[in-house]
Amino acid sequence: MKTGTLRARFAVLPLALAGIFPGAFAQTIEKQNNLQEIVVTASRYAQPLSDVMSDLTVLDRESIQLQGASNISQLLATQAGVQVSGNSIYLRGAESRMTSLYIDGVRVESHDGQNFGGGVLWDLVPVDQIDRIEILRGAASAVYGSDAMAGVIQIFTKRGKTGLHPYASAGSGSNNTRKTNVGVRGGFGAIDYALGFAWQESDGINTRPDLVHTPDTEGYKKNLMHAQLGFDLNKEQRLEARFLEHRVDARTVPWGGGNDTTGTGVISTSSVGLQSQWSESTKTNLKLTRSVSAKKDSAPNDYATTLEGASLDAEFKGLAGVITGQLDQRWDAYDAKPTTWDPAVTGNRTTSAIGIGYGTKFEKHALQVNARNDQDSIFGVYQTGAFSYAYTMSENWKVSASVGNAFRAPTLEQVFGPYGSVQLQPEKSQNSEISIDYALNKASFKTTLFRNSFDNMISSSQTLTTCAAAGYCYYNIDKASVEGATLRATYDWQHLHFYGVAEWLNPKNDLTGETLLNRARRVMTLGMEAATGDWTYGADLKETGERFDNSTLTRLTLPSYTLLNVYFSKKLSKDWQWKTRFDNVTDVKYQHIYQVATPGATLFTSIHWTP
Repeated sequence: MKTGTLRARFAVLPLALAGIFPGAFAQTIEKQNNLQEIVVTASRYAQPLSDVMSDLTVLDRESIQLQGASNISQLLATQAGVQVSGNSIYLRGAESRMTSLYIDGVRVESHDGQNFGGGVLWDLVPVDQIDRIEILRGAASAVYGSDAMAGVIQIFTKRGKTGLHPYASAGSGSNNTRKTNVGVRGGFGAIDYALGFAWQESDGINTRPDLVHTPDTEGYKKNLMHAQLGFDLNKEQRLEARFLEHRVDARTVPWGGGNDTTGTGVISTSSVGLQSQWSESTKTNLKLTRSVSAKKDSAPNDYATTLEGASLDAEFKGLAGVITGQLDQRWDAYDAKPTTWDPAVTGNRTTSAIGIGYGTKFEKHALQVNARNDQDSIFGVYQTGAFSYAYTMSENWKVSASVGNAFRAPTLEQVFGPYGSVQLQPEKSQNSEISIDYALNKASFKTTLFRNSFDNMISSSQTLTTCAAAGYCYYNIDKASVEGATLRATYDWQHLHFYGVAEWLNPKNDLTGETLLNRARRVMTLGMEAATGDWTYGADLKETGERFDNSTLTRLTLPSYTLLNVYFSKKLSKDWQWKTRFDNVTDVKYQHIYQVATPGATLFTSIHWTP
C-alpha cells in the first residue's frame, strides 16, 4: 500500500473510531502530569523524573498494559531514538552492542560472536511481568561502566504489595499463537512477595520463503518464571531477593536451507540486595547479582555467558546537593563448545570500578557531574566522565546540555576465540547533546540534537593478510559517527491524547563516508490513545525510511515501509477485562534483513482476570 494512502486512512482513524463507539472520547487516559511523582534511577539513585537532565523516557505499567505488546521490540519500537532491525536494537543509531541492558539492576550481556561483537540477545528478553522500563540515551559509562556507549535500557519487574493480589490471563491469535500468564502479588507485615509464570507457543511464520526448508514455518515455545521476596528488617533496612528465567525453544532456518535447526535460548537473572537508610541524608544499597545468557542448538552451537557482580551504592544528601558513590566488582566468564568449524573457547576477566557523582539545583540552574575509573584485568584502566547542565527559562521552557565519554571492552570471544586477539583495543565514544523542553496545559514537546563519535570500532575481515585464522579476524580500524535529532510531542484535543515521535540520523563510517548498515536516516511515529467508560484503545502509525544491507557483500537498499497497529480493551466486569492487539493492519510486506521475512497482519486477543 502506498504510504500516502495509509497516512490518509490514519488521519481519519479517530473519526472512524468515534463513529463505532459513540461518546467514546468522553475522557482521556489518565496521565502522570506531575513529574515529581515519577521516580527513576538514571543516575543509580532514586530521583524525580523532573530532576533528570539526561534524555530519558519512562514506560510505566499503565502504558505497557495498554499496548498489549507480545515482545520487547513492540514496546521499544515506538520510542524516540529506537530502531528495531531483526534481533538488534539501535539506540540513536549506534550499534546494538553499545546499549546496556539491566533487568532489576542485573546486567545482561552475551560474549558470543554469533551476535556480532556481543550485546543483548533481544529475542530472549521477556515482556511479561514488566512493571516499568527506563530508556536512558547518551554515553553512560561514567555511571554504568563498559558497554553503555549509546545508552542504557532498564527493565523492572513486578514486586509485592500489601494484601493478596492474584492475576491470570489467557489468549490466542494469528499463526496459532497461544499464551497464558498467571501469578500473585502480596504482602503481610514486614514481608512482600511476587510470583509469576508465563507460557507462550506459536507455529510462527516462514522466515525464509526464498529457501526450501523443513518445516516451512519457524515455531517457538516460551516459558517464563519470575519471583521476588522482600523483608523489611526494620524501618531503616530492607532485604530483597529477585529471580527471573526466560527460556525460548525455537526453530531456525539454516542459511542455505534444508532441515531447520532446533535450539534453546535462556536469559536468567538473580540478585540479593540490602537497602539501608542510615540517616535522613545517608543511604546505601549493597547488591550481589548474577546473570546467564546462553544458547544451545542442533547445529551444534552451544555457548553461555555468565556475569557475576557485587556493588555498593551510597547517597549523601546535603544542602549543597546530592553526592553519590559506587563500588563495582564484576566477573565475566564465557564458555563455547566446539562446533563443526571452530574449537572450544573459554575465557574470563574481572572488572573493578569506583565512581562518584554530584548533583545540585539552585534557582533556575541544575547540574550533574559523574566520573568513574574502571580497571579491566585484560585491557587495563579506562576513565570516563559526564557533565550535564539544565536551565529553566520559565515555567514552561527548559534547556539542557550534556557531554560525556564511554567505552566498550572487546568480548571474551573476540579476545580468546580463533578469530580474536588480545591486541584488540576497547571501543571509545564521545557524546554531546542539547535539548529544549516545552510544556503548557495540554501540549508538550522535546527536541534533542546529538552527536556521538566512535573510535577503535571493532570490525571483521575475510581478506586481511594479517588474519591468522583462514583469512577472517576481528580488528580495530573503524571510525564512525552518528549525528541526529529527535522530536517528541504530545497534544490533548477534544478528549483525545495524540503523540508524535520523529528521528533524523546521519550514521556514517568516517573512513569511507558510507551510511552505516541496518538503520534508517528517518523514522516517524504518530499515535493516539483514548479511554471512556469500560473502553480504552489506541493506534500508532510508524514510517521507517530506507536502509542499507550487505548480506551478499553488495550494498543493497531495503525500501522504506509504514506499519499501522491498533489495540483496544474493554472492562467486562469488576475483575475481568478483554484485550485485543492488531499489528500491521494493512499487511505490509517489509524486511529488516535482506531475504528474511517479517510477520504480516497479525491479531491477538486475550482475557485478563485481576480481582
